[in-house]
Amino acid sequence: MRLRRGPVFAGLPLRLITVLLCLRAKVSLASGQFELEVLSMQNPNGELQNGNCCDGPRNPADRRCTRDECDTYFKVCLKEYQSRVSAGGPCSFGTGTTQVLGGNTFTLKPNRKSEKNRIVLHFNFAWPRSYTLLVEAWDYNNDTNTHDIIEKASHSGMINPSRQWQTLKQNAGMSHFEYQIRVICDEYYYGFGCNKLCRPRDDFFGHYTCDQNGNKTCLEGWMGAECNKAICRQGH
Repeated sequence: MRLRRGPVFAGLPLRLITVLLCLRAKVSLASGQFELEVLSMQNPNGELQNGNCCDGPRNPADRRCTRDECDTYFKVCLKEYQSRVSAGGPCSFGTGTTQVLGGNTFTLKPNRKSEKNRIVLHFNFAWPRSYTLLVEAWDYNNDTNTHDIIEKASHSGMINPSRQWQTLKQNAGMSHFEYQIRVICDEYYYGFGCNKLCRPRDDFFGHYTCDQNGNKTCLEGWMGAECNKAICRQGH
C-alpha cells in the first residue's frame, strides 16, 4: 500500500510522516485515576479486630488498652463489581497503602500540599463505572515490625468521573472510619469511561479546541470532523 501525500503532508519527508503517524497511533484508549482520601478514624479503645490491644496487654484494673496507641495506616483494594464481595482474588483495578496517619482516633483535613492520606490508583482502560472497594485499617508495631488488622470495610457501587468527592463510612465493629472517593479523567480524556480523547491542536492534523464534553470545536477558518478542511472565503 502506497502512502499518498495530500495537502496535509505536503513538503514533509516520508520518514517524518511515518513517525508522526506512529506517535499519533500510540495513544491510550482511556486514561484516568481512582482517588481515595482517609478523613477520620475512631478507635477509642485502641483495639484490633480480634479484640486484642494494638500494643501490650490490657490494664488489669479496667481492662483498657493503656500501654500505647495504635499506629494506624490504611490499605485499599479496588476490583471489578461484585454483588457478593469476596476478600480473596486479585485487586484487578489496583491496590495501594498509606503511611501511618495517626493513633487511635484522629481527623484529617483535606490538604493539597500534603497528600499522605490519599491513595491514587491509575487506570488505562475504559472506566466501568461499577466497582468493588475493600478498605482496611491496620496497626504497625514498631517494636516487632508486625502488622495487625484493626478493621475492614467493603463497598460495591457505581461512580462516574467527577471532581466532586463521595463520602463513605465504616460504622460496623468497635472501630469506625470515614473516607471519600472520586474518579477523575486525565487531561484530554472525557466521558463516563474516560475513553474519549480530545487534545486541542493547531497543526496539519487539525485545528480545534475541546469543550467540556470532549467535543472538537473548530478554530475560525476551519471545518470538518477533524477541523482540517479550510473554509474558503468568497472571492478567493
